[in-house]
Amino acid sequence: MNRPITDAGVAGLSLAEGRAELLEEILSLSTETAPEVEPTARRRWLLPAAGAVAAAVVIAGAIGLPRLLADGPDLVTEPPFAAPGKGTLAVLDQPGWELESATVQPGYGSLDYEKGDEQVEIRWKKADLHQQYVADRERIADPKVDPGEQVTLLGLPALLWAYDATDHTVIRRPDGDVFLEVRGSGMDRASFDALLTRLTAVAAADLDDHLPARFVTGAERDDAIGQALAGVPLPPGLAAGDIESTEADPYHLGADVAGAVVCGWIETFIEARDRGDAAGVERAQDALGTSRQWPVLRTMDAEGDYPEVVWEISAEVSRGRVPAEYQQGLGCD
Repeated sequence: MNRPITDAGVAGLSLAEGRAELLEEILSLSTETAPEVEPTARRRWLLPAAGAVAAAVVIAGAIGLPRLLADGPDLVTEPPFAAPGKGTLAVLDQPGWELESATVQPGYGSLDYEKGDEQVEIRWKKADLHQQYVADRERIADPKVDPGEQVTLLGLPALLWAYDATDHTVIRRPDGDVFLEVRGSGMDRASFDALLTRLTAVAAADLDDHLPARFVTGAERDDAIGQALAGVPLPPGLAAGDIESTEADPYHLGADVAGAVVCGWIETFIEARDRGDAAGVERAQDALGTSRQWPVLRTMDAEGDYPEVVWEISAEVSRGRVPAEYQQGLGCD
């Protein structure tokens, strides 16, 4: 998405683009914690556990007493946005719009669409975070609190705010265990309203049916993980079958795979160093030293900067140093 975003601030996107910038801060710090960083990079940054990190930032950023959307006709004002289909998630299946990125995590997901200079981001997040997100969006016009415009989205009450004349977001009341947020930029309010009528509600189980061929479906995921491991040395104790990912986007899945391997080798390095095993230290350093030749990272490097962060961390380990908070940055368990 080639436009400014403020999620680390928090403005409403996942931290998928911001986490590598956090890693850059990690590489420059010797302390135990790293600051939250405003994402500014234009290239993709994808991170494992993006939903959990985003949730933590939002909770920290929510100030004052949040409020729940109440049921009832008095909440709903024009324009009502509705579209065919049933389910707690939403997709945009419309001519001219291309799905550029998709993230699927337990309790969190995102679909990013583009059409020329217009962008639409569909997010679903855990229902218990709804209050915090609403409280944050109420401060879009900080210091003035904006309660949002009461609307209906896909048949449920929702609240709408404007970041500016061509950038709007709408948060729907929780449905089941998630709630939806839809943000549109590069378009005026009338165009955003019209676009919301073209959304289709879908069940989580049916999401794969709406993904373009280049994305990874559930049935394809094991094979995709195996392909991502081609040419990648596995650390002791880690087998291909141990690596899991729920990601539909090949870039995101590649980061899950590479992250699991790098985490394993760093753990191997630390354990060998602590027991004075020089051969074990060298083996881990040598393995991470090959990361610039891993096909999965070389493919990803054409699309985003996650590989660069892996290579920087690997270089630090080769110099005998382990960056603070590398576990958070790489999504290590």
